[in-house]
Amino acid sequence: QFRSPDGRWFQSRIMRTAFGGFVWTFSDITELKSSQDAYLALLAQEDLLLNTLPLGVAFMEDGRIGRCNRRLEQMLGYAAGELQGRETRIWSMSDEDWAAHWRDLEARLAGGEVFEMESALARRDGSPVWCHVIGRWLNVASAHAGAVLAFTDIDERRAAESALRSSEAMYRDLVEASNDLIWSVDREGRWTFLNASAVRRVYGCETADLLGRPMADVLAPQVRARDLAVLRRVLEGEPVFNFETRHQRRDGTTVDLALNAVPVRNARGEIDGATGTAHDVS
Repeated sequence: QFRSPDGRWFQSRIMRTAFGGFVWTFSDITELKSSQDAYLALLAQEDLLLNTLPLGVAFMEDGRIGRCNRRLEQMLGYAAGELQGRETRIWSMSDEDWAAHWRDLEARLAGGEVFEMESALARRDGSPVWCHVIGRWLNVASAHAGAVLAFTDIDERRAAESALRSSEAMYRDLVEASNDLIWSVDREGRWTFLNASAVRRVYGCETADLLGRPMADVLAPQVRARDLAVLRRVLEGEPVFNFETRHQRRDGTTVDLALNAVPVRNARGEIDGATGTAHDVS
């Protein structure tokens, strides 16, 4: 191939004749060359776009990774270009995982199915990285179009969720082990939470006997009006600490409590109820 002084591109060929001579042919490939250049520029733009995405992207065909972006290579611990042409088994944690999720994936996607799951992928060193994966067929009208997969690293989210579950479990254990009554009521003053062990000690009954019922039901008659007025103040936004009150047990006897109460606000800053503690000072 060569370029003429006027900027046009030509391709030449040399053929030997039957008489021992040579024939030169010249073809004007300017338009073809322009199309190739435009195609290469488009590929470069596409690669630039793929490599700036914060998620991993892979194009899969016949069970192999046709190409992928740099983010996926980094997520899985591979050098640039190292994943290209490899079987998808490479990112499966086991043969069973590959058979369950990846082996027949292209056949399912070619039928128009959108694939979505959370799965542990194998890094190059064998360690797992949890990803949210979404896949779809590139062109359902073509049986050989291949599929595109997007991978979002959710390791940190899963770790945070695990830590939250552990924290919630520890909080529940602490609440249940507390000698003090831990309680919450809604805007109407109805019990929404009570720790079971303290309810048995303070009221001599189970939480199911009280949840959904008004707090007023356990107030001793001589303090009921006063205490309901205090509860209304809390539900209007005023916290109360070390307020001494008297409640009735299930058997009719009374128990003196030192009560703390603060308003509970929702995301809009509106008061949804009240929560607090109560210590037996009888």
